[in-house]
Amino acid sequence: TNALSANGTRAEIRTKFAAAWAKAMKLDPSQAAALDPIVEDYMKASDALFRAFAERHPEDAARALEGLAVEEATKALQRLPRSIAGPVAARLGPHIAAPILSRMDPAEAAALFATLPPQQAARVLQDLEETRREATLTGMPETAARKVRELLKYPPDTAGAIMDTQVTSVPVDLTCQEAISAIRKAPRETLYYLYVTDRDR
Repeated sequence: TNALSANGTRAEIRTKFAAAWAKAMKLDPSQAAALDPIVEDYMKASDALFRAFAERHPEDAARALEGLAVEEATKALQRLPRSIAGPVAARLGPHIAAPILSRMDPAEAAALFATLPPQQAARVLQDLEETRREATLTGMPETAARKVRELLKYPPDTAGAIMDTQVTSVPVDLTCQEAISAIRKAPRETLYYLYVTDRDR
């Protein structure tokens, strides 16, 4: 067992590790507390290693979490900064993401869902119990929640449920300079296609 997947609070995990190491080293149980600083350094190094791994390889980190028990995977995801946890959660299969996120505090889950692409958030929320799903949506920023609610109107496994709700469009009568300025302000992930529309669209 390692510091990322052991159960309990950080202090409880540290105490368990110190006791186990004291036993392995045949120390008196009263001396286990002296190992606490060493165990804490180990845990920090372990957390930092997982953080770096998840940041650089979110796909592989997601597969690693899927191999853990749900409770352990939840604790490991919670130890990551939100900016790193979001891309990892986005790559979890919905059947795994739903039970993991349902174990989080509703506010914490809502904040994490807000970092996911709308399609992924909708896929996961479809697998949550209705009350929990609504509580999560309510806790999300209004704009993010609105995009997800729009996708949730469609049945699972349909094109509507996985469509990209974010597109970039420019009115047909813009000047080149105005169009370039609008494109520069658009989210990078929407620039695969550019739609030129009439003013009434």
